[in-house]
Amino acid sequence: MKAGYVKYKKKAGEEKPRKNRDGKTVIIILAAAALFAAVYIAVTMAIAAPRGGGGEETRKISFHPADYTRDITADAAYMELDRQFYYSDPSYGLTVAVVDEEADEVPATYRATYRCIASYLRLAMAGDTEAMKALLSEKYEKDGGRELRRVSPQKLYDIVITVSSSDTLTESGEVRDRFTYEVEYKIRQNDGTFRDDMGSDCSKKEFFTVTMRDGKAEIDAISVYRTVS
Repeated sequence: MKAGYVKYKKKAGEEKPRKNRDGKTVIIILAAAALFAAVYIAVTMAIAAPRGGGGEETRKISFHPADYTRDITADAAYMELDRQFYYSDPSYGLTVAVVDEEADEVPATYRATYRCIASYLRLAMAGDTEAMKALLSEKYEKDGGRELRRVSPQKLYDIVITVSSSDTLTESGEVRDRFTYEVEYKIRQNDGTFRDDMGSDCSKKEFFTVTMRDGKAEIDAISVYRTVS
């Protein structure tokens, strides 16, 4: 053994504490980096998130200018479209044109609730917002139904009202008949005052829940069909 070798030999276990310190330092740095990344992503998403209105989907739609005094019958192209109302019942493979507001073509069980929905859509075509509100029940408001703002006369067409299901609702000790319908239609030159979740000349299905109360049909809920991505 060469002289002086022992003088420079490291003591056993001397390197281990240094490695532990280095490891802890790396962990702290990585944790700090991960925290910074999480905060950065959260802030970025908050800034980019849509505020109010119909959300990101609405912001991508181009709407026509609203005209609250327009006469939709003056649009010759619109008048050539199918403005007929249709009632459909998939359980019987039935779809019929409903020729007037009495809706005699609709089975008696569904007639009153069908007419309620059809009236709601006709009033939208007339731009009569207050009359539309009158068809909404107190339950609609209590359950947080979307506020109905001023609607311009809507150019609705390809209108199909499909019975989906029925059940009962117990309120104040009374059992009431309740019906759900799938409602589809298109809007020519959509201005977003009635539907701000779809563009012109396309269709996005809605679900209407209508309940019979003391012989009167009232709309309890209107929800848009959404797919799970």
